[in-house]
Amino acid sequence: MTSATTLFKELLNVNDTIIDDIKVSKNHYDEKVLIARIHPRKGQQWKCPIC
Repeated sequence: MTSATTLFKELLNVNDTIIDDIKVSKNHYDEKVLIARIHPRKGQQWKCPIC
């Protein structure tokens, strides 16, 4: 069985990342949303345009 973190990485196509936190919450329209903190690995930060 695939873990949620592995599935999330495959869906976003971000293999060289660290996912800190995945949680399901509700927005102000009372819809379920998925919130995740995604960081590049230390050796891969130079490839990230935001980091």
